[in-house]
Amino acid sequence: MALDANHRELTPEIIAQAHAAGFRVCCYTVNDVDRAQLLWSAGLDGLITDWVDRISPAGM
Repeated sequence: MALDANHRELTPEIIAQAHAAGFRVCCYTVNDVDRAQLLWSAGLDGLITDWVDRISPAGM
């Protein structure tokens, strides 16, 4: 099961609650490096971005 949401709707608390309920959490479309870092640090499982050259899990 997964929660797929607009990144603007996600908070670290929502990500934690979704994980506690057994969901993976993905979001779309993150084109801000700082926002991506915040979401990755909160445990985000995956994201969609237009900036694949600037935003990646390996670079976070």
